Amino acid sequence: MDEAHNLVDRARDMYSAAVSRQAFADILPALKGLKGGRITRLRKSIRGVEDTFDVLDANLQQDEHFQADPIDPLIDSLDAFATQFHEWLEAEKSPAVDQVQDAGLDAFFAANTYLKIAELYDDAFETRVARTGDDITVKQMCLNPSEFVDARLALGHGAVLFSATLTPMNYYQDVLGGVENSLAYTLPSPFPPANQAVVIASNVQTTYRERTRSLPALIAALTVLVTARAGHYLVFCPSYAYLQTVHDAFVRANPKLDVVTQRSAMSAAERQGFLDAFAPGQPPVVASLSSGVALPRVSTCGGRRSLALPSCRWASRGCPAKLTGSKITTNNVTARALPTPTSCPG
Repeated sequence: MDEAHNLVDRARDMYSAAVSRQAFADILPALKGLKGGRITRLRKSIRGVEDTFDVLDANLQQDEHFQADPIDPLIDSLDAFATQFHEWLEAEKSPAVDQVQDAGLDAFFAANTYLKIAELYDDAFETRVARTGDDITVKQMCLNPSEFVDARLALGHGAVLFSATLTPMNYYQDVLGGVENSLAYTLPSPFPPANQAVVIASNVQTTYRERTRSLPALIAALTVLVTARAGHYLVFCPSYAYLQTVHDAFVRANPKLDVVTQRSAMSAAERQGFLDAFAPGQPPVVASLSSGVALPRVSTCGGRRSLALPSCRWASRGCPAKLTGSKITTNNVTARALPTPTSCPG
């Protein structure tokens, strides 16, 4: 399993569930005009859920509250609603049945998920009550999914989880459920450290609001880097929209450079053509990619180099940097074109 560090948040989300008051308040107006004992029981169950939310709202002293214990009255009222609504799912099709199902199906699914998570609720969970405007949301949050992940992985004969960012290792081994029944390895990079240079240009802000304003500085920095020495360069952008903006501006500023760009829906043939631009003997090229989409590994042997433009989460972090002629200087450390690797491990 690649990028295993993402499994922690995904497992937490998978074993968490939320319900909101507004989702149930929206059902009642849609049931207007319907009569009968079954619809009366359904309306009563919906009002029971709303009443529970109202009590929570009245006792909520701040806009957000956390507690270790589950909210049993909410679980009971959701169970009553789910029971009544389930009768309408089993009912013979009719205009009235369609009207009820259309009005309450989303709330039923949310309630059903909440009830299923409530059955798993233990010390690994915490409950959050939050007020947003006039709405109240209650969420059962799974803080430690280790037992669930461990149980799922145990269904197979074995699992290999790896990532470049499993640090600290003991933390990830704990939250991924592998403390007692797994081995952990931290392997060094196979590439020579001398072939890597980390340069931070603090004058280039890539946050969403600053992207347009900082575009000239970004293009200037990229131009200096890729023209300092001929080679193959990869420029990663945090989104396809930003990638296209950077690509268009870079091409206008450097019309004589060969530039290839990744698109959001590339066929297998197009992906292969993209990779072929980095084959041995090909001319220097600048490739722009979205950091959210993976392509097969591009080797950097044989004089091919790469430049990573990280996403805005850390592109501007660190110490001041300045452009100086055909190089970038950061804290007296100058990033120049790197020598061709003498060997390419792996």
